[in-house]
Amino acid sequence: MQRYKEELLKRSSDIPYYNFTTQWSVKTLRQDKITWSRLSNKVKFCLLNKEKTTTEPFIIKRNVSLFYLLGVLNSDLITKYIECSVPKRNGNSKDFRLRFIEQIPIPSPDTVRQEELAARIADTAEIIHYANKREPGMKVDSLMKQINEAVYE
Repeated sequence: MQRYKEELLKRSSDIPYYNFTTQWSVKTLRQDKITWSRLSNKVKFCLLNKEKTTTEPFIIKRNVSLFYLLGVLNSDLITKYIECSVPKRNGNSKDFRLRFIEQIPIPSPDTVRQEELAARIADTAEIIHYANKREPGMKVDSLMKQINEAVYE
């Protein structure tokens, strides 16, 4: 743990370095990832680049685009699926643990049509991601509608 202390201290000033080393390897932390708030009343997924670190759960998907995965996870269909399958905790909050998120049946595109849909979802999710970085809280309803339509196809 001490071996990576200096490097991990550079990553975040508000999170103790040992929180990272006890849960994940440094190699894993150096990858782009999708993360979410584990305890919440609604799930929302976001992309963190390799320079960012989190103590929340995260996914690193290697066989599909992270933007494709981000778009599908934030779609209305998957949001409803997650909300129905994740148990409630105290009050209205839910515990969106990694084990529930990993069980979501997201297909890897294996036909030309599916690859086209996946590319459309990934491109739109990427536009939303960078638009929100430039202008947080920006209205992206029409873009999310495009993702929802592609997910339903």
